[in-house]
Amino acid sequence: MPLETITRALLLPILLIVSGCSMEGPALAGYPGLQFQVVSYYDNNALEMNATCTQPRMRAVTGTRIIDETQEQVVMAISYSWLDEGQNDNRNNLLLGGFGLNRCSGFAERNFTFVKLTDGNLSVRSMTGPQRRQS
Repeated sequence: MPLETITRALLLPILLIVSGCSMEGPALAGYPGLQFQVVSYYDNNALEMNATCTQPRMRAVTGTRIIDETQEQVVMAISYSWLDEGQNDNRNNLLLGGFGLNRCSGFAERNFTFVKLTDGNLSVRSMTGPQRRQS
């Protein structure tokens, strides 16, 4: 097998992996690459349903709208679905007829505040709602 073919076969998967790692996710409200930041910030900080669900994970951003925008920051209302797989209670599901009811899942909306960076991108500063720790 020629060396060029071997090099391409080894290099192509590496390039695909590296390029995939830099993916920041889709734009939110016209600002590119925010979805990964929002999901990561939420997953590291959020509590849901009066702290019953202690490790919720954002499943999907379902909507966004800008509430306020200044030269320094953007405040955005972000709607999303969430699930806390660690709190699934299959025993309750069976008692309730096995309909897959989960007290630790649902839809919600929180306001996220972003700081405008000098390069024109945004960075999450804070979010509303119950949090595991102060940000």
